[in-house]
Amino acid sequence: MENREVADDRRAAVVPQPVRSRPTGPIGRLLPRSIKDLLVSRPGAASVASNAGWLIFDRMVRMALALTVGAWVARHLGPSRFGELSYAVTLIALCQGLTNLGADGIIVRDLARNPQNAAVILGTAFRMRLIAGVLCWTLATVVVVLLRPQDPNAAVLIAIIGASLVFQAAETVDLWFQSQSRNVWTVKAKLISYAIANAVRIGLLLSNAPLWAFAIAALIDVVLLALALAQVYRRFPVPQPWLYSWAQGRQLLRESTPFMVGGLAALLYMRIDQLMIREMLGEQSLGFYSAAVPLSQVWAVIPVTLATALAPSIARMKAEGEEAYMAALFRVFRVFAGLSVLVTVCTALLADSIVQALYGPAFAPAGRVLALHVFSNIFIFMGVAQGLWLVNEGLGRVTLYRTGLGAVVCVLGNWALIPRFGLTGSAAVTVFAQFVATVASNAIFAPRILRLQLLSFVPPMPWRHRD
Repeated sequence: MENREVADDRRAAVVPQPVRSRPTGPIGRLLPRSIKDLLVSRPGAASVASNAGWLIFDRMVRMALALTVGAWVARHLGPSRFGELSYAVTLIALCQGLTNLGADGIIVRDLARNPQNAAVILGTAFRMRLIAGVLCWTLATVVVVLLRPQDPNAAVLIAIIGASLVFQAAETVDLWFQSQSRNVWTVKAKLISYAIANAVRIGLLLSNAPLWAFAIAALIDVVLLALALAQVYRRFPVPQPWLYSWAQGRQLLRESTPFMVGGLAALLYMRIDQLMIREMLGEQSLGFYSAAVPLSQVWAVIPVTLATALAPSIARMKAEGEEAYMAALFRVFRVFAGLSVLVTVCTALLADSIVQALYGPAFAPAGRVLALHVFSNIFIFMGVAQGLWLVNEGLGRVTLYRTGLGAVVCVLGNWALIPRFGLTGSAAVTVFAQFVATVASNAIFAPRILRLQLLSFVPPMPWRHRD
């Protein structure tokens, strides 16, 4: 006979239940008593807070391991070899914009609104992502071999790391738990797999492993995550087996294509600087830049995590009423604005000290890059908050337009400034491109959202939505 507790958890995974207990999890336990009491009186808020707490804890642990073990890897490889590894990782990251179909937000939205159709939604998304992963892996390897025949190391690294694109289809499971605000299970699975993967990296460091071994470690990271998610899903599955639907696939592809192309453009203008630096300044300069960028972009996990936790709630609120929906979005913008300014100023002031502590004197030029590049976070936070509105309004084309504009700014800006100002010129272009894509472009595409973005930096004042 099935354990009663496990059976109850499975039923809860299908139909979200109100959370009336105090927020749990590592973050929830740290909340003041007054806030806990408030959340208990508002079950929906308590669910969001508990879910966000687990997601933030996951990102905090991953961030800590990335900054420590990642910095150790950079020290071990040195600027030049670290630049080679970063080049391969960057190319595969661009492919991820295609393999995930830009559909995360759409899938979570559909699952939150129609959990009874979860088997078809998940089965269709998984098969489409799996096929996309195989195609992108093959294409990336062939392109590098054809374009860089004199650089066999690059082809080997791309072939190894590129295999992760296939296994990333398993992350479709995570979207189901996100839609039900039950991320605790997937967070635990992710932390275990990530800890094992980093233990492998530490073993490679202690054994003085070659460069290609660290590419294999990157692949192992994704494979372990896929296995962990599969195990969690076996414990809390959707009642029906997954099914593929041509109609569902066409609808998903039709709605997600603008987000997919827009996401690819966003990755392009966030990553193209590294590819151009490698071609124009060499692998050592790319090593310096690649050491600074993760220290800047690590803060992006905050808005992405919070937006992931809030997405199901915002989707349901949209169906309840426009005024409450827009008021909730404004509160998200205000919180994101305050957090972005805080992390940006603190990081900029401590940039040189952070680089020195993590990477050592060999990476000193990365400090100047970090002090400037980190200002892009202000606009990243604003863009992630707007993403909640874009998904619920079905305005994927706006994502395409604004990220395409940002990509053009980034390519032209780097082409003009890298030869003259080097790494700091590229960092400045990144900040400006983020501003153009996530804020300035709203003057044309979304004036109402631009107003919310600007007001979010104004000291708190009474506000209500006006049509």
